[in-house]
Amino acid sequence: GQLEPTMLADDPTERYEVSPECADTYALADGKKPKIVIDGFSNKTLYTSDKILQALRENMETMVTSLDTFTILPASEENSKTLKDSIDIAQARGADYLMTASIEAMDSKIVGDACAEEGGCKYNVSLVLTANYINVNTGEQLHSAKLTTSVAIPYSNGETISDDTVIALANSAVKNIVSTAMRDETLKAIPLRTYIVELRGNKQVALVTLGVSSGLSSDMLFRPYELKVQTDFVTGKTYCHITPMPFTMSVSDYVNSTGAWLKVNTTKKQHLEKLKTGTLIQRVPTDKKKSIIGLF
Repeated sequence: GQLEPTMLADDPTERYEVSPECADTYALADGKKPKIVIDGFSNKTLYTSDKILQALRENMETMVTSLDTFTILPASEENSKTLKDSIDIAQARGADYLMTASIEAMDSKIVGDACAEEGGCKYNVSLVLTANYINVNTGEQLHSAKLTTSVAIPYSNGETISDDTVIALANSAVKNIVSTAMRDETLKAIPLRTYIVELRGNKQVALVTLGVSSGLSSDMLFRPYELKVQTDFVTGKTYCHITPMPFTMSVSDYVNSTGAWLKVNTTKKQHLEKLKTGTLIQRVPTDKKKSIIGLF
């Protein structure tokens, strides 16, 4: 069984000192979120109202905001016509990611008999939506998700399917994609990073301010980093050199929505001496291809 952190003695407070040269790098963990632009929506169906694409983009922004993972940057005033345009705009905005969506297909079938009678039959309307998640700097498509949604609506002879019906279907697809598949992929792609706020038990465990609400899970490993000032022997200029410490920290059973205790996976004195309150740590990626926002 794991040790109860609060039963362990507090370690003497030893604060990590940050040099001016490393201040900007160190601050990366302080609430910095990757930036995303939501743009480049397309509609490949006959239902081509601008109202549909505008509603789709607004709903996508709302759902991505609910992830509490990104800083959303403004897109173009008019929806970009091509993926290249969208990537160029995202790069100009200083974004890390781009999220796009496309209504790929729509289909409607009359279901039932006696359509001349009121309520005698219905339209079964289906919509296929694809959402793409792209690394702006490399142009790599990190994830693509496709979902089909459908709804049955009353049939009236000669009446066409309304924009509101298309929007409702598209929004339903967006909600499912962003809150499930896209959420999981974005959390994999973004390294979780924070500081150690407390050490206990001769540095057996460390408290951090990341929890379940930030995507923390029990199978994650973290690595602490050391920031040192070095001098370029050619130019003589100083710079901040970031070095991973040679051990990891694993998530313990003591986790809540906003914090967690991590177990320090080393007992070597020369390693533990470097671990202090304020030490910067980052999640170790389980899939290097997915770790596309490096801390350094």
